[in-house]
Amino acid sequence: MVVLFGLCAHLLVGQTPAPAPNPVLSFKDGVFDIVAGGKRERVPIKESRPTPPQKFLLRSGDTVVALDERGVTIQRGSRARSTRLGDFVTSPRFFDRETIVARVGRITKGEMSREYAAVSGYEQIDNNLYIAVRWEDKKKVAWQEALLRVELDGTSLLPEILTPLSGLSVATGSLDDKMYAVGSGIGVLTRQEAAWGLETWSLGMSNTAFAPISEGEPTVTFVQGGKLMLFVNKTAYGPYQAGSVRLPSGDRTLYTESRTPMRFVGDRPTVVRMEDTKAVTLRSLSSGLELVLPKDVGVTTSTGGVLVWTPAKAPVAAVLYDADSLRAISRWNAPKPTPTRRT
Repeated sequence: MVVLFGLCAHLLVGQTPAPAPNPVLSFKDGVFDIVAGGKRERVPIKESRPTPPQKFLLRSGDTVVALDERGVTIQRGSRARSTRLGDFVTSPRFFDRETIVARVGRITKGEMSREYAAVSGYEQIDNNLYIAVRWEDKKKVAWQEALLRVELDGTSLLPEILTPLSGLSVATGSLDDKMYAVGSGIGVLTRQEAAWGLETWSLGMSNTAFAPISEGEPTVTFVQGGKLMLFVNKTAYGPYQAGSVRLPSGDRTLYTESRTPMRFVGDRPTVVRMEDTKAVTLRSLSSGLELVLPKDVGVTTSTGGVLVWTPAKAPVAAVLYDADSLRAISRWNAPKPTPTRRT
């Protein structure tokens, strides 16, 4: 057992030498500074979450396409029109009579709306803008999504409805961007029954195709500009799995399994955090080493490694660990206050 500034840490697998030279770690005004090799990295202890956009605007020649509270608005020169696709969900072109009757009943009762509620994603390919929109009930539960296309060099003031999506996307909020160029078409991450995967559409297809990636209900985080999806998924046979999906290829990497719920640390697929009633355990995804820590710690990743501090909200001590070996490579302790002299 190694005691580090009051944190009890157990390296559960064999140790390897720490890299050199060691970074210099300091802390001020809620931000850690990590200086190594003449480069400085600032790591705030409070995770900053960007405000989600409320509007998307695309200009192409005389055409302007806006996605906002009005719905899909297409302007071509002096002409403009907005729509929220109020006829789609009961259209016999896309749905059978039984589905339409059931939906009309729920709409009449006020349980759901004919108009779409949110944008799940958008992607421009050449002179086409593809848009995925979704319908939600009054409890904000999604129940239908559809794929649209706007021809930027066309003349129509309404988007073309290409096809309903067969699943429901992982998008959230009123304006998300969970759509990707896949080959000559587009792809959307969706859930379908017990599986989730990549739903794709390309020219010449009347419907979408679904390629399952895994089962269950994943917790997902998008990093690297939305091109890498980190997921934690509870399997049907019990354990949790942590992995990633490279987008738009759909290539899946499985990193580790655990009987304890876990989540990724920071925005890099280097370490997962597992937590029970007694302790926090960090596991390196490259080496399998584990570090057991007390409960009241903050943890994040940086280019220099894994940063751990305590207490979580007001640090008085911190250690920077190598992400592979989980050995301490730098430490910081808050300076002791100068005692007040009595006069």
